[in-house]
Order: sequence, then structure tokens, then C-alpha cells
Amino acid sequence: MSRNSTTAFPFANQTAHIDTYWGQFEEISKYNVSLNYLERLWLAWYTYMQNDVLATGIMSFVMHEVVYFGRSLPWIIIDCLPMFRRYKIQNVRVTAEADWELNMSNSRVNSKKSQRRKSNGNARCWSC
Repeated sequence: MSRNSTTAFPFANQTAHIDTYWGQFEEISKYNVSLNYLERLWLAWYTYMQNDVLATGIMSFVMHEVVYFGRSLPWIIIDCLPMFRRYKIQNVRVTAEADWELNMSNSRVNSKKSQRRKSNGNARCWSC
């Protein structure tokens, strides 16, 4: 491209590189006009990856993570809104250190109870 060009976008005349994902998407979009946008994205992904097993594994992992962590997003937003604070059941959050201490003390108590149950073989019911 010459310096005397009047194009506002200097990269507008360049063709898409086929070795990139979006280059694959552009090529697929040229020749597969009957596909909708999501189908073109999907086909570009598999064409770009060139390995069906790897492409499926990465995509399924990403989709799993989006669904797994995305399901809590509405509750994070609701927790930040002041109008819902009056409906909170627990106003004080438990710190990680306090939770750790509580769990460790419960595990020590439970191990002592299980030792007593093992030593008392004639007991017919579990003690709480």
C-alpha cells in the first residue's frame, strides 16, 4: 500500500490470514453462506484446531467452566445489590481461618467418638 492512499483503515485491503482462527472464520463465511453465525464459529474452531479430539476436549472444558461458574453469577450480582441486603439470612461472613478451626475441632471430636464406638462392640445404636 502506498503512502498516498486515502483509505482511513490501512489494513482494510489486506486479506485475512488463514493460519489464525478469525482467518478461518472469514474463509468459512465466504463459502458457507447457508450456515448461521454459531455454526460458522463452530466450524472455524474445528478447522483451525485440525484435531477433533483436542478441539472437542478444549471446547467441552471451556463450556463446563462457563456453566459451572456462570451459574453463580446472578447470586453474586444479587449479593451486591443493596435492595436485597434486608433478606440476607447470614449478615456476618465466616472467615477461612474460623472455618478451618471449626472443621478441625469437629474432626477431632468425630475421631474420638469413632474410637469409642469401636471399643464398645456391644453398642446397638450410634451416639451423637
